Formats: sequence, structure tokens, C-alpha cells
Amino acid sequence: MMSTVAVQQDLERLGLNEFRLGEPVELSWPTSDTSQALGAGVTRATFAAMLAVRFVNVPFATVKDPALGPFQVEVSQTPSRVVKVSAPRDATIQLYALRGSHQPGETTYTPPEDPGTVYIDAERLAGVIVRAGDAGLAIGATEQALELVELLKPIELSPLTRLEPPVMEWTRELNDPWLRNQIDKRAQAHNSWSRVVAAGMLARLPAPATGSDARVWMTDFGAGTVNAVLAAPRRWVRTLNEQQTRSIEQESIAEVDALHDLVELVAGDVDASVGRWQEEWRDLCHRRDDVECVLVLLDEIGAAANLRHTLTALDREGDLVRLSVPLGVLRGDERARRAALKNPGAWWGEPSTQA
Repeated sequence: MMSTVAVQQDLERLGLNEFRLGEPVELSWPTSDTSQALGAGVTRATFAAMLAVRFVNVPFATVKDPALGPFQVEVSQTPSRVVKVSAPRDATIQLYALRGSHQPGETTYTPPEDPGTVYIDAERLAGVIVRAGDAGLAIGATEQALELVELLKPIELSPLTRLEPPVMEWTRELNDPWLRNQIDKRAQAHNSWSRVVAAGMLARLPAPATGSDARVWMTDFGAGTVNAVLAAPRRWVRTLNEQQTRSIEQESIAEVDALHDLVELVAGDVDASVGRWQEEWRDLCHRRDDVECVLVLLDEIGAAANLRHTLTALDREGDLVRLSVPLGVLRGDERARRAALKNPGAWWGEPSTQA
């Protein structure tokens, strides 16, 4: 695996120390059987030969992994390893050599008509950083695998704006005792994060209290009637300005960072069967669902991309810890039940829970 320390030192050397490192991943190359099946011409192809025909008819396989960020990466299905990197639309790629020699036209090729794409001879240029605007990706090639590390540019923090969604007013006519109680508790905390979470809970977690309520909901839905109580949080978030939206995003990402530490703590306590691990697991699951509720609000205004991307690594860790947690630990927990209904398969829900 590519040395994280070496990459960080390289970033500083190249003047790219405004980036931080994402989660490294290692992906296997296409097998030699694939190359042989494509014919002798492909098997003998070199980078120079492929370059001579501008990579026309060269077979490439698409790489799919969250570590790619906004980039698209493809690898040639040939013994001579070629990596094709494409930046987002209308972006221009800058390339920095880490291992090997960057010789445009010999070890790399950028089509004149597409400055956002570069072909890299991964045998002669085995380590590179590609950058396009605020996005970056470190790529390393070994005999066995392709190594990727996304370079993340930290969000520039601006002063947080205090947010006061009037959740207590919204819930006066809410016929959902459990949810109203949960929202009241958070509203009484008198801090922006708790109140925004409360607003998100009202947007995401309501459930009809009775069969009669359920029938009314279905009738209203079929008639296109908007429930003013349930719509209130979405209407509220659409009134926020850019700075207020940014504050929600920053607080959400800060909470995700804190949850990374909590996942590590819970994982250790689960493995060691520490007596308090069930309470820690419950707290972790509830806090992860808090973030999901806020994500609903950010989604409403098309501002959820950064938070959703940040959640990728956390949820990967949560899925792993969930494998060690017996099914049914949160049985009887209404929050976990509703979370599972809204996000089937989510590690922080409890699908077998009964209300």
C-alpha cells in the first residue's frame, strides 16, 4: 500500500499541503487471462504502440470506488499497465510525478481536445498525483495492484451561524407522541445542532399513531394534499441563506468526525465484551441517525454532497462493527426501528425491532 507518510511529504514538497489524505484503497489489476482472451495484439501492446493509435480500440475497465472522488479512472486490460484518468467536465488535469519520470508524449498523453483526460504509463510512471481544481488523487502502481488515495481539501470554516428552527411551534399539532417527545428534548438543549437535528427528525421520522391516521395520510397523499406540520422543516431549510446552510454542513461534518472516534471506542468495547458496550452502541446508532436526519434537510436544498461523501468512510467502519453486534441488541428501541424503516439495511437501524 502507498505510504501515507510519503504521500503527505510529497504534498508538502509540491506545495499541495492544503490537501488532507482520504482513505487509501488497493484494487487488483485485470487478470492476465483477460488480456489473453482479447487476442495476441492486445497482449503485445506497449504504451508507445497504444499511443501511436491514440488508444483507439484499447480495452479499458472502469474502476469504481468512493476513493476516486469526482475523478473517473479506467485501467487497460493489457499486460502493459495504462491508467486513464478523467476529471469532472470542463476541468483541466494537472499531473505531478511521485515515482518515475513524467515525460509528456512518452509516459503520459493528454488528448489536445480533452485537457481533462490523461493516459499514464503506470510501469514507467508508477506514482503520480493528479489534480483538477479543488480535487486531487494520488495513484500508485505495483505489480499486484493499483493504489488510490483521494486528496481532500478541507472546508474553509466560516463563523457558525446560530440556527433556531421553531420546532416547538411545528409540533403542537403533531399526533406522534414518541416523536414529539424526542423533538422536545432536543429543542430544550438550546444549541443549533440539537435544534437542526430536531427539525430533521420531523422531516424524516414521523409515523402515523393509529390506523385511522395512516388512512388519512394515504388519502392526503393520493389527493396531493400537503401536511403543513410535516412539510414545515423542508420549507424552513429552503429559506436559509448560504452562510446558514454552510453552518449546518460544518456542524454535520464535525459530528461525523466525532463519530469516527466513537466507532473505534465501541468496536474495542464490543470485542472485549465490556459491560457498557450496548449503551455505547445505542448512542452511536442514535447519533448516526441524527446526521441522517440533517442530511434530509441538506438534500432538500441540494447541499448534501460534502456530508454524504464524508459519511462514506464512517459507514464503512460502522458496517464492520455491526458484524460483531448480535442482531436484536436494539430490540424495543423505537428510534432504531424507525431508522430501519427509512433506511433498510442501514447499520444503525434494527429491522427486527418491534414498536
